[in-house]
Amino acid sequence: MLSRKFGLDKSRSLPSELSKVSYSKTLPLSIRGVRAAGETTYLTLAASVKTYDFSKSGFTFTNYLTIDAPGLTSFTNLPASLTALYLHACPAMTAIPDIPSTVTELIAPPNITSLTGIPTTVIALYLSVCTKITTLVGISSNVTSLSAPPNITSLTGVPASVTTLDLSKCTKITSLVGVPSKVTYLTTPPNITSLTGIPASVTTLDLSKCTKITSLADVPSHVTYLVTPPNITSLTGIPASLTTVDFTYSTKLTSIDLTGTTSLISLPTVPATCTSLNLTGCSSISSLPTLPGKCTTLNLTGCSGLPTTLTLAGTGLTTIGGLPSGTLSLDLSGCTSLTTIPALPTGLTTLALAGTKVTAVNLTGNTTLKSAPSLPSTCTSLNLTGCTGITTASLDPTIVKTAIFTGSGIVKPSLLLLPNGTRYTF
Repeated sequence: MLSRKFGLDKSRSLPSELSKVSYSKTLPLSIRGVRAAGETTYLTLAASVKTYDFSKSGFTFTNYLTIDAPGLTSFTNLPASLTALYLHACPAMTAIPDIPSTVTELIAPPNITSLTGIPTTVIALYLSVCTKITTLVGISSNVTSLSAPPNITSLTGVPASVTTLDLSKCTKITSLVGVPSKVTYLTTPPNITSLTGIPASVTTLDLSKCTKITSLADVPSHVTYLVTPPNITSLTGIPASLTTVDFTYSTKLTSIDLTGTTSLISLPTVPATCTSLNLTGCSSISSLPTLPGKCTTLNLTGCSGLPTTLTLAGTGLTTIGGLPSGTLSLDLSGCTSLTTIPALPTGLTTLALAGTKVTAVNLTGNTTLKSAPSLPSTCTSLNLTGCTGITTASLDPTIVKTAIFTGSGIVKPSLLLLPNGTRYTF
C-alpha cells in the first residue's frame, strides 16, 4: 500500500458540487515507482457531477491530483501545473479526457476502452485497474514505468523504453516472452510456471504474486534484489549476487539456505514457519534478524561481518551448525531445546550455556579463556585440548563422564578418584 500526504489550500471556499475534501488519505493501489515528493490534492466530487470545469474550482491545486468521482465522465481546464494525475476512482470515465502535456505520471480510469489521448509526456503509466484494455499497442515510446492491465494476453506493445514493468495483475500472461531488454525492475505475472525469459538487465525481481513458482533454482545471477514467491517451502540455490532478499510473502517457508550469498547485506524478518536457517559464507551480513520460535537449526559459519558478540538467548534452537571464527562472546542461555553446539571459536572469551541441554562442549585451541565455563547439567563431555589459559575446571564427575585436558593449563591432581565409566585425559 502506498501512502502519501494529501492536501488542499483550505483558505479558499469550496464549490457546492464537492461532496467532501480529504486532507489525508491512502491511495487504494499498490504502485511501484511512484515519486514520493510533494503533496497531492485529493478531490472528491458528488456522484451527480458528470462534467467538471477546474477553472471554476476556486482553490489552488498541488502538482499531484487524485480525483474520486463516481459519476464523472469528463473534465476541462485541468491546472497546467499538474505533473501527476490519478483517475482510478473515476469508473464512469470511458475515455482518456483532455490532459495537459505537463503530466508525466498517470493512473488511467478503470473503464477506458482505448489508450488514445494519453499525452506523450507521460513516462509513468499505470493501467492495472483498466479491465477493458486488452492490448498495449499504441503506448508512447517515452514511457519508462508501466503497470500493465489485467486482461492482456501478450506483452506485444510494451515499449522498448520501459525499465520498470509491473505485470502482477496480468493473470492471462503465462510466460515472460516479450519483456523488454531494458527492464531493470520486474514484477512478474501470477500464473507463470517458469522464470525463463528474464532479460539480463533485470536486477530487481518481484515474485510475490507467483503462486505457481515453487523453486528459485532458475533465478538469474544478475538479480541483486529478490522478493520471494508465496508457495515455496524451501529457499536454496539463489544467486550469490543477491544483496537483498524479501521473504514477506513466503508464508510457507520452512527452510532457508543462503549458503555462499556473499553480497547479501541484511535479512528481513524470517517467516514464522522457518525451522532452519543456513547463512554459511554470508560474509557481508552485519546483523541477525529475530529468529522465530520454530527455528531449531542455525548455521553461521563464515559470517565474518557479524558482531563479535552474539546473543541467541531464549531462542528455540536445537542445533547450531557453525559460528563465525571471530566470535568473542556467545550467549545461549535459556535455549532450552539446544542440545548441540559446534567447535567453538578459539578466541572466545565468554560463553553462557545456562538453561540449555547441551551435551558436549568443545573448546579445542582456545587460548583466551581463563577458566572452564559453567556447564549445564546435561553436559557429559568437555574438550579443553590446547586451552593454555584455563587452569581450573569445576566438574561433577558423576555428570561429566569424558573430559580432555591435554595441553591445557590444568595439572592432573595427585589424587583423582573417578566413578566407573568416567575418563579424564591429561
